[in-house]
Amino acid sequence: MLAGLAARGATALRLNHERPELSFIAQEIRRRVLWALSSIDGSFSVGLPEYETIPHAVIYQRLPSSENAFRDGRPTFTTSTHSPWLDSDPSSGCNLFSACIQISKISKDIMRLTRQLALSEQPLAQLSGLVQEIQNDLWRLQADVKLSFQYHVANPTCVAQMANSRWFVRYLQISITWHQAHCDLYRLFLADYNGAAPRIITDSIEPSLRAQAVEKCQEHVQNINCIIRGVLDLSPPPALLPPYVAVCAYHATRLTMFLPCAPDLDVTIGLNSAIKSANVALTVLRRFFANSASAKKIIQDMQYLVNLSSDGPGSIYKELCYPLPPYDQGLHRHSHLAVHSLIRQANFIDGGYENYGEPS
Repeated sequence: MLAGLAARGATALRLNHERPELSFIAQEIRRRVLWALSSIDGSFSVGLPEYETIPHAVIYQRLPSSENAFRDGRPTFTTSTHSPWLDSDPSSGCNLFSACIQISKISKDIMRLTRQLALSEQPLAQLSGLVQEIQNDLWRLQADVKLSFQYHVANPTCVAQMANSRWFVRYLQISITWHQAHCDLYRLFLADYNGAAPRIITDSIEPSLRAQAVEKCQEHVQNINCIIRGVLDLSPPPALLPPYVAVCAYHATRLTMFLPCAPDLDVTIGLNSAIKSANVALTVLRRFFANSASAKKIIQDMQYLVNLSSDGPGSIYKELCYPLPPYDQGLHRHSHLAVHSLIRQANFIDGGYENYGEPS
């Protein structure tokens, strides 16, 4: 409630617009407040327009400047999210905040695409083009981060190398969210998976594209698992981890368990390896999120999935396939909320989820 009031207040104050007549510090404070509220809004809205209070379409602010520039009061030029380029001025220092905003926007675009596809009643000829556009955004961000910060987003071992950095959490967010975005994008083509596009779409996809999607999912979910293992091995361990780590660990566990159990998928991940990765993720969540109310259900679901493995691959596959409720499946897919959804945890929904499974 308070987040919504703050967002409405921000737009009423027109914080979503640039004010070039103000000093650099005043402008930068406005930008940072606005983008912070936008990030909170994304945690609630999860791609559903009816929950958005500050959609990206109404943000006309530039991205925040680097921490060094903000600290020194030194004006620097930054772009908006409508431009694909980050601030690459080497004198401005690492602008990781902007990179985090960019990857969050891409993730929101994928969530919105997923929900739009849920309502489709016929194959979408433009789907491969839409996916390629998002993939290009991810590649562009990867190249920008490498150019600006000399940091390799795609390499999962690079996160641990930044453990002593003041901005370790931001490096972690960029890396794990970048890989999770790939998983979210390409799981659309995993027929029947809880999070895939409807069957009418997946059945119309070229076999080569489906094979590529499986390969991408396998590659990036393994990288997420590698990052999580790296976090567990850090010494000394981080004082805390942000909530998105728990969310990524949850989705990575589900996808890792699904791939070796799904029939007709050519994957190298074995079920035993998937169970080991799931247990590592559970260890991380219990260590860093033991007292988190929002992570409680995530941990319970992950443990249930690991326990279910004793019943064989068929039970896991059935659990991770999309349930078929006795009402409009398209509407259910479009509006479902994951177990980690803040809206869902606030109990502002009906009893449909309890009766018809746990969509993710």
